[in-house]
Amino acid sequence: MSTPPLENEKHETIREKALELLSLREHSRKELLEKLLRRKFPKELAETVVGELCEAGILDDARFAVNLVRSRLRNKPCGERGLVSLLRAKGITPEDSKTLVAEVMREEGASEEEMARMIAGAKLKGKVADEKSLVRVGNLLLRRGFDARIVRKILWERGRHDLPGEMEEEFEELRD
Repeated sequence: MSTPPLENEKHETIREKALELLSLREHSRKELLEKLLRRKFPKELAETVVGELCEAGILDDARFAVNLVRSRLRNKPCGERGLVSLLRAKGITPEDSKTLVAEVMREEGASEEEMARMIAGAKLKGKVADEKSLVRVGNLLLRRGFDARIVRKILWERGRHDLPGEMEEEFEELRD
């Protein structure tokens, strides 16, 4: 039994939209499916199209994740925890996220401490490292997913030996 012509047309329309979205930038499987569903395409057909694109190698979560991590390392550095969190939000499994982030950071020769130090230096350039500015830099680094021990070390090096109460609590929570 053949597929009804109307369903074939919808399938082709969904495929064209998916390819259009992929021509703009790479997407994860989850991301592309969500975008298609937001455009009110039938879920079953959208899932079928996404599956076909995966099978054809046009849509690849691993390739997407590697490219996203490389891009973030170059353009808006984050700590490992921040990168893993970003990938998880895009639909990459926690295990795959951790593995991919570690591999890409190793391949790129990226050091979480060096990146955090670079960001802190840029944010504090030409400024007196007073308590307020150091707290802001520390909070920025923590929000970007840098390890709390690294953030503490950098703040210590910048002359902030006595952390304010609320930041000390954040470090303790992250350490646990």
